[in-house]
Amino acid sequence: MTASVGRTAPTIPLRAAAFAAAFLLAAAGCKPKEGVFAPPPPPDVTVASPVVATVSDTLEYTGRVRGIETVEVRARVKGFLLTRNVDGGRRVKAGELLFTIDPRPFVAAVKQAEAELETMKANLRLAEVTLDRVELVVAQRAGAKQELDKAEADKSAAEAQVQLAEAKLATAQLDLDYTQVKSPIDGRVGVITVDPGMLVGAIDPTLLATVINDSKVYATYEMDERTIMDLRTRYDNKRPGEDGRPNLKVRLGLVNETGFPHEGEFSRGDNTIDPETGTVKIEAVFDNADGTILPGAFVRLQPRCWGSLRRHFCLMPRCWRTNSGGTCSSSTTRTRLSAGPWSSARCTTGCGASIRGSRSPIW
Repeated sequence: MTASVGRTAPTIPLRAAAFAAAFLLAAAGCKPKEGVFAPPPPPDVTVASPVVATVSDTLEYTGRVRGIETVEVRARVKGFLLTRNVDGGRRVKAGELLFTIDPRPFVAAVKQAEAELETMKANLRLAEVTLDRVELVVAQRAGAKQELDKAEADKSAAEAQVQLAEAKLATAQLDLDYTQVKSPIDGRVGVITVDPGMLVGAIDPTLLATVINDSKVYATYEMDERTIMDLRTRYDNKRPGEDGRPNLKVRLGLVNETGFPHEGEFSRGDNTIDPETGTVKIEAVFDNADGTILPGAFVRLQPRCWGSLRRHFCLMPRCWRTNSGGTCSSSTTRTRLSAGPWSSARCTTGCGASIRGSRSPIW
């Protein structure tokens, strides 16, 4: 009997196979599971104890600013602009020459009016002499009473003609004066759009420049009807400054300013409620010697209620988180007591002790 010869498959010992299987299973068990959320550590926050205090009741509005005086300088006579004596944006004084209109036609008109006046005065002298002679003749019974009446009428007519000539001369002189265009107030000149050589005052009084006195400014804002009624009830229908009480202080802030750094006072309020908006127009006046507040500016206003209505509020730090989430600034603000979760930002304001944890605040 013959045995066949061939390749025999290698065999793995049973113990080695078991060891390999155990190793693979252990490796698979150590792999972390995917999609499981790992909570971050508790954030660091800064806390401070709230303080209950009494604060004044305040109101806030938005408004617009205008100068205490605004004048449109216009050509009051027809003529060609001869000179421009100022540039736009400059400060000028009252009476300072701004423009000159060609005065030659008006000089001629003045001379003509002066000549007419002299003629009328000569006619009046003649009428006076004639009246004296007629009165003498009538007194001697050598003349008719009718001649005396006519002489008296001629004298009265001559007097009227003199007055008319004087009025014409005054008008001509006034027109000549109008060729010297001067600033009526102290202030700053706006943009000038006319140049020498232009014909002005031909149809309508041409606008030459605008002068605004901004040494003081008015801030105009609208107060709603309900607030007006509440204030009138609270203060016996008296406006600020009446009955000897101190005037209402009003604070103002510009768009690029924080808070309300400018302080003025109530100036006046309208005498009616606008039926379309249900508001009353209010104006407050502010000193503006340095020109910080520009006429036409959009402003924020905070009138402080005179009589000082005061209420109890809780004052606590308020923190703003930056985009980077790392820097905060704080200030004291008026707010209500409320509870809620802590912010996840790190806040270091220096106003309290830093704690760790994730819990609701105690106020």
